[in-house]
Amino acid sequence: MYARAVPGRVLEHAFDAAANTLRLRYVARGTAPLELFVPPRRYPGGFAVRCNGRPVATSPGPVVTLRCGRGRGERLVELSPAS
Repeated sequence: MYARAVPGRVLEHAFDAAANTLRLRYVARGTAPLELFVPPRRYPGGFAVRCNGRPVATSPGPVVTLRCGRGRGERLVELSPAS
């Protein structure tokens, strides 16, 4: 589980293997989408993504593409197993 492409500068990239959670904090500098590699075998029940605390709809992995917010500024993306 990791960020493949980040549209800006990464401030924090933390994956907790025991909890299967990712926390990615970055400063956006452009309009390109964020790409995450999400191995299906790690999330057999699916996963949930939040951008700045709000749920984001995504397609199933293994490569998930999404946009988090608009314009420049700091973003927080969190991924966790579906509840």
